[in-house]
Amino acid sequence: MEFLDHDGCNLYGIDLQKAEGLTFEEASLRISGGVLLGFCSNGKYRINPAPGSVIERGDKLLVFTGDPDAISLTEEADVMLRLSDRVPDEKTLEDILILGVNEEITTVLQELPSNTGKVRIAGANDEYRPLIEECVRLLQDGEHRNMSVEMLSGTVPDHPETLAEIIRGAGHVVLLNDHEKDEDEADTENIMRLLNLKAIRREKALSFSITTELRRELSQRLADTGDNTDFVVASNMVSLFLSQLADSPDLESVFRELLSSDGNEIYLKSAEELCLAREITVQEARKAALRKGCVLLGIMHDENGMKSSLFDPPLDRLLSLDDKDSLIVISKD
Repeated sequence: MEFLDHDGCNLYGIDLQKAEGLTFEEASLRISGGVLLGFCSNGKYRINPAPGSVIERGDKLLVFTGDPDAISLTEEADVMLRLSDRVPDEKTLEDILILGVNEEITTVLQELPSNTGKVRIAGANDEYRPLIEECVRLLQDGEHRNMSVEMLSGTVPDHPETLAEIIRGAGHVVLLNDHEKDEDEADTENIMRLLNLKAIRREKALSFSITTELRRELSQRLADTGDNTDFVVASNMVSLFLSQLADSPDLESVFRELLSSDGNEIYLKSAEELCLAREITVQEARKAALRKGCVLLGIMHDENGMKSSLFDPPLDRLLSLDDKDSLIVISKD
């Protein structure tokens, strides 16, 4: 996540007197050099407030930028609301396969998208099974009403043929790390499973994506081949998080919200989901996203399976979006 990365964009609270009296939407469409995520009023940060929320005197702006000194307001302009005429398709349910279980399993389940269908889990012992079943019952009472769970074997299969059998149409595979093992041993185990999954995906022409939990950054560098695989390196994320907080301790509540399942989170959404026109400027895209309850952070392009992210593009940049591209946004759902 680049907002934790000191080599890219970060979150800052800044004073910008020229923004006083503007609504959140007006300021969002005029902020140059960064993205406006919200503002701090009476000591409390409000992330992605209603578009008509007014920035008062003394309020700090919450911005996502590579250089807080470069933040400025452009001249007021009439920004068109350019929406696509195409009605978004209803989201189809996606089955998810989770290989391995640790103490973070309930958090993983809570963070699954709302269109999750069946979740199949391998590696849950008798201690974890009731916790998982209770968590799913609670989620079914909320926005995950279509979620169901199927417990597979109490161990994670490592043989490629057995792995291929249990994938069974999963759209996404999650590899959790065994926290009871040594870091190197557990990471090696997950890397081997990852290699097997990639081979199955390639040989059977499947399209499932993979998220792999590793505990050492070196393990990620060894395993990352630039294809459709996401890595979560817990120790690296924690150190980046603490580094950001050391520089900006007043942003603790902001990070707490963005990194939890409550409130606003970071999502990838298609142009169709946001009803965006396929040819649109960044400024116009910001306006359209706000009307859908989203703050536009950037764009993720997909070229032949190779993904690249662009954060905080210039306001006047013309975007050409296709079905494979995703918009990186902050929203409540």
